[in-house]
Amino acid sequence: MSIAIQTEDVVANPPVAGPPPRVFSRPPGRQRYGPLVRAGSFVAAASCLAILLTALRIEPAGRGMGTHTQLGMPACQFEARTGLPCATCGMTTSFSWFVRGEILRSLRTQPMGTILAAMTVLGFWLCLYVAATGVRLGRMHAMAPFGRVAWSLIVLATAAWVWKILVHLRQAG
Repeated sequence: MSIAIQTEDVVANPPVAGPPPRVFSRPPGRQRYGPLVRAGSFVAAASCLAILLTALRIEPAGRGMGTHTQLGMPACQFEARTGLPCATCGMTTSFSWFVRGEILRSLRTQPMGTILAAMTVLGFWLCLYVAATGVRLGRMHAMAPFGRVAWSLIVLATAAWVWKILVHLRQAG
């Protein structure tokens, strides 16, 4: 009596689909940034804070754009020549509403301004954290899909500009 085994049906190690998982390990050596990077992070945090405090200091314009003229800047020449708002029209007004906690007004005024204001707040806290602790944000940086984020911001900025034009035309008509 003999037993026949068919070996072609048995697979010892089946192939794995997809790339191997990312493994994060701490690099050997220093785990914290030195004083130069920490000082740079402090300057970046202070810059973010200055932007937010400036937005708090000025009054948002009632028509949804033109707030920047309170800072001594000229009126938008694109709007003066075309009758339509430029891609950045309403950003300062949007920031000004955002820092007052009027998030919906900020969104209605200029959606991209709201996104940039939120990123400024996040940037302030991240830079302040790095400046105070020296901790590297390498893992967060490695996991961020920067290409997708950049393209998403371009699409959002374009959509926000279209939104601003539509709101402007509605107010004018």
